[in-house]
Amino acid sequence: MLKKIYFFFILILIFTGRENVFGKELAIYTLTNKERKGDMNQVMGIKEALINKWRDSINNIDKDFDIKNTEALVEALSQPTNANIQRVLLTVGEEGIQVLQDVEEIKDLITCHTSHMLTDKSLELIDHCDYIILPKHTVNKEFEQKISGTRSKLITTIGVPHNRTKEAAESAYQEFMPDLPKAKSYIAILLGGDAPDEKSKQRLFTANFAQELAHYIVKEAHRRQAHVFILNGPRTGSRYPLEPHNIIPTAHKDGKPDYVTQTFVTTLKDKVKAGITLYDFQQNTPGQMDRVLGIIKLAGNKNVFFVPGDSTSSVSETIDVVGPMKVIAYWNTAMNTTHQAHVDSEYNAGRLAYLNEFFIMNPIIKNDNSQSSSAAEQVANTLIKDWAPFLNKQKFLENE
Repeated sequence: MLKKIYFFFILILIFTGRENVFGKELAIYTLTNKERKGDMNQVMGIKEALINKWRDSINNIDKDFDIKNTEALVEALSQPTNANIQRVLLTVGEEGIQVLQDVEEIKDLITCHTSHMLTDKSLELIDHCDYIILPKHTVNKEFEQKISGTRSKLITTIGVPHNRTKEAAESAYQEFMPDLPKAKSYIAILLGGDAPDEKSKQRLFTANFAQELAHYIVKEAHRRQAHVFILNGPRTGSRYPLEPHNIIPTAHKDGKPDYVTQTFVTTLKDKVKAGITLYDFQQNTPGQMDRVLGIIKLAGNKNVFFVPGDSTSSVSETIDVVGPMKVIAYWNTAMNTTHQAHVDSEYNAGRLAYLNEFFIMNPIIKNDNSQSSSAAEQVANTLIKDWAPFLNKQKFLENE
């Protein structure tokens, strides 16, 4: 508790002890592992939300750093800065929170750490951070008690921050519209992928489940007279079925669909009258997620997007881009208890429908308190309110 009081005392000194405290610019530094897209998208989503909220007060040129070059970040932050610039560092993941120890002594730096969840190792380091950003479903009373004894302030969200935008989806749709297959409606489905459980044991999105899911989608396509768009990701069919601890080295790298995707497509093929389209994920090749999101959002009111419960980021992205009424999260064999808790939190908040393990549809529930803005926007709003004393108050009021 003393640490927390000391931290806020220092903030007061920082925010009120300088000239022009109501006209500071934010300089946002980021530290990410570019090989981990979900993690990187969390940080970039928060960064973009802050920029959009405070566009006229951002000083942000070449401040994105890779986890492999943390020395460059520490060196940059160690340089003297203008008194009218407030520096903010956004980090993500276990690697990111460890680096906060190296910048803790740097003056006038606000540190924010975001994550899908915190590992035991990360929990030991939360006192090195000013803000911890987590999905609400990962936070329990024990964690709240633990963080209350540190300098860190906890920000929770429904879903996770991301940088997928409605504008990008709409633009991709407009570009593709002349080639859009004709149909009464459209179904999109993103295939899930192999994922670790809480004990790091791999859970597979199995070919057998993919076949069962395909049979269900055939019925839905017939009922809706729908064309089916199929997407997959880097984790789909990425591990050997009998040796799940081993990654298949050619998966998504050889120009061919993985074995799970092949099973799903083969089961659907020639059974969907309005046709199917596969956008197969391959490493170092642009994906078509924005295009498909745009189709489901704009090409009719009866369209739906089936999203795997094991992909926390994709669930949040799809809800925020196409809207809750068109999103169905589906249970699958790769889901762990944290994945299930996330889906449950989104469902209880009235943000999606849920297809359970018995292929029984749980329709979206009405919730007047449903979160309408994205998780990244919620985080940006909370941070900006905390920082209002040293930013331009008038701009803040105009942006509210």
